[in-house]
This record gives sequence, structure tokens and C-alpha cells, in this order.
Amino acid sequence: MPMMRSRHRPFTLLEILIALAILGIAATVVGWQIGKSVRIYRFQHEVEELHLAMKRAQVLALTHQTDLRLHIDKQGDKFVYYVETDEPFPDNLIDQRYHTIKEIEKIHLQDKPVEHLDLTFYSQGNIEPRSTLELFSRDSSSRWLDFQGAFLLKLCVSKPQPMKEHSPAFPALKTVKKD
Repeated sequence: MPMMRSRHRPFTLLEILIALAILGIAATVVGWQIGKSVRIYRFQHEVEELHLAMKRAQVLALTHQTDLRLHIDKQGDKFVYYVETDEPFPDNLIDQRYHTIKEIEKIHLQDKPVEHLDLTFYSQGNIEPRSTLELFSRDSSSRWLDFQGAFLLKLCVSKPQPMKEHSPAFPALKTVKKD
């Protein structure tokens, strides 16, 4: 019995073009998703850096018994922030350079858009104004910095609940009477 030889037919130009089109579409989708992931990472990193700068300013104000100010300003399509003080601090202790925030598109303070914001960190450790700061990325995701409490500075992924009233820094202890 003669062996059947399979006949290999080469790919046609149309089949090769279809395969290349499918690969091109897949590469575009994957590249777009990678770009989006990188933007999300950069946004989250910039928010964390701003949060860390605020915590550093609060700790320095408290430990060195001096007031510090953190300024956030919109310059063109970007925000910048820097820490300012009247005290002579060594450069290795406080970073007073301008820091650019590229991935934050807009900032809201108490649900109102702002282009300029001054936060003061007092020598007792408290922050004024007490508020929430919502930071929006260019793809409309957001993070919140919550400093409604006297000393507490929190980074939140969901909108923090508003405080009904500002409590004093050191509330008085309640005593329980025994009958």
C-alpha cells in the first residue's frame, strides 16, 4: 500500500495579513493597559509622596517647636508643593525644594476646587485648616488626605466621613459617679 503523503500548503498572503492584524490589535490593547497601569501607579506614588511630606512637616513642627507651612500651587497644567519655614533648618532635615505633581489633575478642599492651598503645621502638631483634600488623577480616580482631626493625618482610598464638630486636642476625661 502506498503511503499517503500529506501535502503542506504554504500560507496565503491574506492569512498572514489577518494574523498580523490580530497580533497588532492585541499588542495595542496590552500596551494601552500597561500605560494606564503606569499612570495609576504614578498618581498613587505622587499622592503618597505628598502625604509623606505633610507627615514630615507635622513631625518637624512638633519636634522643633516651630510652625511650618506647606504650599500647593497650580502652575500651568501641573501642581507643585513646597514646605516653608522661617527657622533656619539644615537642608538634610527639611526639603524646601519645589516638587512637581504631574499626575494630579485637580484638587478639591471640602468638595470645592482649589488652585492654591496653604496648610499650616503648628508647633503643637495640629494642622490648619482642618479639612479633607481630594486629589484627582487624569483618569478621574481619586485619593483623599484627611486632616479633619487635630493631629491625625490619614491617606484614604474612599471619601472620609465628615466630622460633626472639631474635638479639642485633649478632651477632658469624663468621670463616672458611683451611687
